[in-house]
Amino acid sequence: MKGENGINKSQKYLLAYKELTSYLKYLFIHFNDKIDLMPQDINSWAWASFFSALDNSEDVDEVTIITYNYDIWLERVLQSINIEFELPPMTKKGDKCKFKLFKPHGSISFKYKEDLPLSSFNINYQDLKADCSSIDIKIKYDDLCTNNPIIFLIPPAGDVNRTKNGWNTSLRQIYEPKIKEMNKNDLMIISGISYWHVDRAEIDSILIAPSNEIDLININPAMDKYFESVINSLFNNYIHFDSSEILKELVL
Repeated sequence: MKGENGINKSQKYLLAYKELTSYLKYLFIHFNDKIDLMPQDINSWAWASFFSALDNSEDVDEVTIITYNYDIWLERVLQSINIEFELPPMTKKGDKCKFKLFKPHGSISFKYKEDLPLSSFNINYQDLKADCSSIDIKIKYDDLCTNNPIIFLIPPAGDVNRTKNGWNTSLRQIYEPKIKEMNKNDLMIISGISYWHVDRAEIDSILIAPSNEIDLININPAMDKYFESVINSLFNNYIHFDSSEILKELVL
């Protein structure tokens, strides 16, 4: 039996999914607009200092960042401290670009083709599987509150293999081999992971990929005991810190 939207009533959760992604997009855009200018003291923030040290170090060949955040705070920080970065495969700046940023759950900065008039805004209930190739995605960091045909936000679903094609799969096809190549000469830093059940499968797929000889640092003021047990069982060189301030003391 179908309702007025032409969708089977048993698929109501799909309708709610569409409403959720739309709400999340404009919520994160709203909070992004709350900080119009970056704080003048951003350079002294531990993460900003660490990124600058990585960028300036001749011993660091590449910095791969995988973030599940929808916001663009990280990108704004990198821009404010003059660090060049790219988002493969949407943007490519060549081998000299050290920072590679991946957002497999999407971002408010992802745009598809041209915006539509705001007056025509509606939630597209009909096209439940709207998707496109990653090469069709444009990256934009200003004037985000627009009406774009596709919302590129994927709420956690508990299944890393829930999609077999599309833009987010092409991202994973790039960074997953990078993780598998990590060995005892590499450093992995995990920050703020909750290890909630809906994220667990995706996080586990990353944890089991590299060599157990890598150096692993986990930064989290509220450490999940199950997550720590998993990390301790997988890696030989693991240490946990409560604060990112420790990053200022790392010797690269």
